[in-house]
Amino acid sequence: MGDEKPSGILRALNLFSKAGPKFDEAWGTLSFIRCSRWRWDDTNDHEWHKVDGHGRYSGIAPRWGEFYELVGHDPIRDAVPWETIHEDTANSRHFLYYFRDETLEFMSEEWSFTPSLTVL
Repeated sequence: MGDEKPSGILRALNLFSKAGPKFDEAWGTLSFIRCSRWRWDDTNDHEWHKVDGHGRYSGIAPRWGEFYELVGHDPIRDAVPWETIHEDTANSRHFLYYFRDETLEFMSEEWSFTPSLTVL
């Protein structure tokens, strides 16, 4: 495997565009449709910004703390363990969500965001 990096791109996805134009910030439910696998790791903002940090996509994604889809060839996608629900399909897409203290990744066919009108 070596130091090969993905040749694809990470494109930022806007959660709030699916919530509607009046939501600059929103609470809600983020769903991954026909999810085939997922993973949760401890890549945090400190590791992300280190020159030798362990984040697989550090230096590739434009900014920390965003919701991304990786599009294109990714030789390091399977270099880490995943929780598998079922085999990926031809329509599976790779989504990453960077939080302050951890990272979530999903392989699914689509995503949706449903805003909550009340905050608990």
